[in-house]
Amino acid sequence: SSGTQVRDYMHTDDVGRALALLLESDFHGSMNIGSGEGIGIRDLVLSAADLLGGRALLDFGARPVSTDEPPEIIADVSRLREVLQFTPVFTIECGLAQTIDWFREHTTRGSE
Repeated sequence: SSGTQVRDYMHTDDVGRALALLLESDFHGSMNIGSGEGIGIRDLVLSAADLLGGRALLDFGARPVSTDEPPEIIADVSRLREVLQFTPVFTIECGLAQTIDWFREHTTRGSE
């Protein structure tokens, strides 16, 4: 799509830490686990493409955004911060770099 959608992403280590804090607490009720910050899909994809050297392969707008897709999904993390005093440690850039490194280490190309 055009990548104009905004989403809330958080590193899995931060998600695990937040869940552990929640389980160890006396809190009852619902709580969103997220970063509380949105990033445009286009920006996220451009960052990944830059790390991979593949920006020229991108074709934003080749598919339309689905009419039932919300333009923005960002977690309300006020309870997470107030009750558990939680803030994420990892940045999006760090998470992307780690993910790319992991895939490079754990995948092989067909004929290599």
